[in-house]
Amino acid sequence: MKKHVINEKELRYIEFLNREMDKRHHTSLEDNLQYDLLKAGDLRAIEESEKILYSGL
Repeated sequence: MKKHVINEKELRYIEFLNREMDKRHHTSLEDNLQYDLLKAGDLRAIEESEKILYSGL
């Protein structure tokens, strides 16, 4: 019987792609805006986060 060799690096990359496909992530500008709002104690940070989360991109 043939022994299968598993390439761990390739497997981790495939897992990463499967996990991240079709998910929208904040841009650095959006992250900075949200950080500044949070730092100032502004609750609009929550609205900004929800906007990105539910944008459907």
